[in-house]
Amino acid sequence: MKKQTGQFSNFSTQRRLLWLSLCFIFLLFGCEEGTISIDENVAGPKTITIFVDGTSRSVTSEAGTVRQLLQEEAITVGDTDEVTPPLFTPLTGLESITIVRVNQSLEVIEESVPFGREFIRSDSMGTEDPARIIQGGRPGLQEVTVRIIFRDGVETERQIVNVNVIEEAVNEIVMIGTGVAAGNVLFAGTLAYISGGRGILLRGATAFPEQLDLGGIPDSRVFELSPTGEFLLYSLAESEGSFNSLWVLPTLPGAEPIPLGVSNVLWAGWEPSAIQIPLIAYTT
Repeated sequence: MKKQTGQFSNFSTQRRLLWLSLCFIFLLFGCEEGTISIDENVAGPKTITIFVDGTSRSVTSEAGTVRQLLQEEAITVGDTDEVTPPLFTPLTGLESITIVRVNQSLEVIEESVPFGREFIRSDSMGTEDPARIIQGGRPGLQEVTVRIIFRDGVETERQIVNVNVIEEAVNEIVMIGTGVAAGNVLFAGTLAYISGGRGILLRGATAFPEQLDLGGIPDSRVFELSPTGEFLLYSLAESEGSFNSLWVLPTLPGAEPIPLGVSNVLWAGWEPSAIQIPLIAYTT
């Protein structure tokens, strides 16, 4: 019984050694296969085509990234140049690299600014009456600075950098009829008022309002007829240097406005007792 037990133990030991040998062989094959896979995919030279400056070249290199390959080939890349794929990209699996040279320039262009059109509705005109142009339109002028972008010498994009208005456009003002007859109110003297940013003059009746040529847009700070109604004292809004300026307009038909050379006016008015020679007072 003891002898049979010893033979059985020897057989079990041999079987264990056989299994250990087979496992070791499989482990060696597995390690060898993994090593070959890594060497084939990463290590070794790679052939890549480079497209740059209108040409293409195929190069073989062991560089690790796009940046390293371009440095090997002495190809410089500017700050604005576009590289596809990016410089930090590994070369593994790449077939080509494209470099686009990007340049830009600035150009100043003068442009005409079209004027708009404003309409004034008048009760004194019928709907069938032809429209009347009260103020002619005038186009403005502006300078536009444009950034022009070139890719490989071809213009591909324009960007507006700055717009400098040299002269503002003046809108055309057209009067049209409403076809609604307004009631006429008679009164003594002359009346002036501001309506919709325009000066209006009434002479003894409300049926026939007159549009005044003030030479600009009144700021409503000063707007007063002289004691005799022969002159209109008013202030115009300004866009540069001062917030307004002082003007006088004779109320005769066709009269032109007269600048008084006074700016930043806080208050102005006529001297009530000065009839023969009109006098004004003002504060700035």
